[in-house]
Amino acid sequence: MVRLLNGLGLALVGIICGSAIVVALSIGLLGYRSVVVMSDSMVPVLRRGDLVLTRPVPIAAVNVGDVILFREGVSAQVDVIHRVVAVMNVDVVIHHTQTGLDEVQHSRVLQTRGDAASIPDGGRVTADRLEGAAFLTLPGVGSIATETPLRAIMLGAAALTALLWVAFEARGIRRVVRAHASEERSDA
Repeated sequence: MVRLLNGLGLALVGIICGSAIVVALSIGLLGYRSVVVMSDSMVPVLRRGDLVLTRPVPIAAVNVGDVILFREGVSAQVDVIHRVVAVMNVDVVIHHTQTGLDEVQHSRVLQTRGDAASIPDGGRVTADRLEGAAFLTLPGVGSIATETPLRAIMLGAAALTALLWVAFEARGIRRVVRAHASEERSDA
């Protein structure tokens, strides 16, 4: 029974450790991002210092009510996290003077607003400015993350998990040694 419990404990620790390492390495490779909330524009849902994890999404998959990450500005761009309050489909007619033909381009644009604001943002979010949609918020963790990159935090969590695994194994080895020693004493 003890061996079974030790085996299950070892498997669980291995799964946790492996998962933490996979998450840490895949965040950048899959386009996932972590962003620290730097203003109170999304209060009460998001507060200054919260860490928001976003995943890449096509603009066609964004709906009213989604919280998105987008770039704002021309020469100096900043990341903004706001809620989508309207989705608009825009048709632009382009006249080609060489051929005399008109081409209609369909595009989707998003109107956003911070939850703490009473009026929508002035600009519109186009597909080229959309960075992703929020899928996880870690309240207050951003204060730590501003000083430490998310990969370092995840690798630290993986290292901590590995240390816990080593301690768990050492405890099991100690039990086996004690049991073996008590068997030898009882045989003598």
